[in-house]
Amino acid sequence: MELTHNKETKVVQDFINMSVKSLEEGEPVYVSGGYIQSGDKSILDRNCDAIVNHLSSKGYTYTTNHGYGCKDYRFMKQLNLV
Repeated sequence: MELTHNKETKVVQDFINMSVKSLEEGEPVYVSGGYIQSGDKSILDRNCDAIVNHLSSKGYTYTTNHGYGCKDYRFMKQLNLV
């Protein structure tokens, strides 16, 4: 049986890697937290803040929609406005 920390780290890192790839291709990425979910989605839900902080630190921007304890983020590459 894989240790919980190792499994959670792998699931979150895989999601971040996939997200960065999508963002670099110009696609939006959605991150959420505070929902009741199962399986790997519950791991991503529990680590929502860490994912948001990591993607933000890489320069990606987001818009939010929060309500009733749930958090929703839509990430995109930073717009280059002139």
